[in-house]
Amino acid sequence: MKHIGAQQIPVLVEIRRDLGLGGDLTAYRSQLEAQHQRVAEQLDRTLAALQADATAALADAAAPPGAAA
Repeated sequence: MKHIGAQQIPVLVEIRRDLGLGGDLTAYRSQLEAQHQRVAEQLDRTLAALQADATAALADAAAPPGAAA
């Protein structure tokens, strides 16, 4: 998912250029890259939390019945 997001940046910049919506394409690219970085960081945090929850659930499931949590 992160890889696809990174590949979209140059495509979006070129679409803007082709449509004549140039403006400051360098600033636009920087904005897209910053947004992509924020999304990637949030995705990493979400995946880490899900992994931690899954690991805890597996540990609880493997504990003998009546074991203190």
